[in-house]
Amino acid sequence: MNESMSLSEVIKNVKTWMSEYNPSVLNKWITVISIHPSNQIFNIRFEFLLAILTSIDNEEFKNHKLDYQSLNSFISKFKKETDSIFFKVEDIKELQLMEF
Repeated sequence: MNESMSLSEVIKNVKTWMSEYNPSVLNKWITVISIHPSNQIFNIRFEFLLAILTSIDNEEFKNHKLDYQSLNSFISKFKKETDSIFFKVEDIKELQLMEF
């Protein structure tokens, strides 16, 4: 993933990554990360992730185990590649996602 991706490329990459794991586990982790007080400013991104998650057919999920390192790496990359997409909506410049 790189920082100049189009929205459709972001969606495709997120779907590909998410389809490797269990949707219930992904849903729980996205929700937990999003409710942290320091991450609430990024809520539109988490809603975006949940919308992508719900758009994937159940048969597409491979249900691999999701570990902390994979999730943390994904969230960090997702934040970087969507900064240019969501910056106007969030109206922020230098905030960082809180480590979980």
